[in-house]
Amino acid sequence: MGLNCICMLDQERERDQDQDQDQDQDQDQERERDQDQDQDQDQEWERERERDQDQDQDQDQDQDQDQERERERDQDQDQDQDQERERERDQDQDQDQDQDQDQ
Repeated sequence: MGLNCICMLDQERERDQDQDQDQDQDQDQERERDQDQDQDQDQEWERERERDQDQDQDQDQDQDQDQERERERDQDQDQDQDQERERERDQDQDQDQDQDQDQ
């Protein structure tokens, strides 16, 4: 009967060791899955960050172009106004000369 007990204890100990090993493997696999998910998440965040940066750059470029077009338009308007004033001044001078000649 003593041998039987020892054999049963050995079998039970082996079963416990096997369960412990299985549990360790499960935990290792779960840890690896978690790490993979973390890596995937990090990569997704990085791609999102790059997309955001690209969008920001595009917006900045658009804004710069808009400002440049507006500046050019303002310059053109100023030039047009200058030309109009000059034309009016010339007309006024012409009129003054005509009046002088009439007198």
